[in-house]
Formats: sequence, C-alpha cells, structure tokens
Amino acid sequence: MVSALRNTVAGGKALPYAKLVEYISSTGSQYIDTGKRVRPTQTIVFDLQYTTTTPPDSLAMQNGLWDTSSSGCVLVFTSQGGNFLAYTRDQQTFTMRSDTARHVVRFDLPNRRVYFGNTQYSTTLKTTAESDGPLYIFARNLIGTGAQHFCVEKIFAFYIEEAGERVLDLIPVIDRNGQAKMFDLVSGTYPAHYGTFTPGPEIGD
Repeated sequence: MVSALRNTVAGGKALPYAKLVEYISSTGSQYIDTGKRVRPTQTIVFDLQYTTTTPPDSLAMQNGLWDTSSSGCVLVFTSQGGNFLAYTRDQQTFTMRSDTARHVVRFDLPNRRVYFGNTQYSTTLKTTAESDGPLYIFARNLIGTGAQHFCVEKIFAFYIEEAGERVLDLIPVIDRNGQAKMFDLVSGTYPAHYGTFTPGPEIGD
C-alpha cells in the first residue's frame, strides 16, 4: 500500500516525478547504483520478483555487491542453478527452489539474520566490515570490476535502515521525462540509473 504522503512533500510542493507505479522491471542489461555502501549496522530490504528462472548470462541473477578484498563485504540475493540463495561473507544462508513469485528478502545485519518472507534462515551472518563500494540493484556490483550477473526482474521497493531510521527508501515511479525509475524518499533524488526500465501499472492517489 502506497501512502498518499508519497505524492507531496512539506508545504504541498510536488515531488519530481509524474506518477507512482507498482514496480519497475528490467530485461537483463540494466542496473541501479544505489550510492550506498553496505555496513554491518544496516538492515537491507529487497521487495522483488524475478520474472524468469533462467539468468541472461546462464550463470546467476544477483542483487547486491561482492567485495574482492579478503576482508571485504559480501551481500547478495541471487537466483542461480535453479535455486534462491542469500550470501554474506563466507556464508550461504539458505537454499530454496527459485520461482517467479514476489518475495521480500530482509538482511538484518545487526542481528546476524536473513529473512525470506516471514521465515528466518540465519543467525550467523559474517558481514563485519563496510564495503569498499556501493550496492547495486538489478545486478551485482563486483567491487573493482562493476556490474555483472544482471537480473530479469521487477523491483517493488528497496530500502536501507540504520539505527531504526531509513537512510535510503526507493519507490518505483515515472519521472517528469517519462522514464521509469526508483525515487529516493529520503534524499528527494534519483540514484544513478543505467539503461531503460519498464514501468508497472500506475498507482492512484
């Protein structure tokens, strides 16, 4: 449910988007750089739906990041080999047959847990260091290399919380130029988008 407050800001000033939509979707070549590094004090939530179980590179469809340094951060939700997997540093947190249903995945890093829907799958996360680069959605950021393992999926929402406050809160919109994008309610800006996304159905006030 999208709050009507998302259609205005303080003083009734219009936000810089034309329409709210249910989701934005990718075809396997687009991604968004959230601009946010992963920290062990964060909770990170993906509301997503893979629209195929066959990765475009025949390997994996991943959201998140993978730091190549020995002490670097890893945080990935992936569909690969016919399974859903969630990874942090040296830790595979669950395996479940992949599908094309909508799912909410929550990485509760302070409490060392991952939730798939309402089910808890881990109490032993190993994300203990801040990442050296930002997290991507619609693809994985291989730190030092860039975007890889692109997704064919819909994103309904994505947010990051720290100390109980949202530091990033992305919602799907059509901007004033008619482009499908994710808009950050915290900063009032758009993160960096690469490629053209397709909007889902419009959401009314």
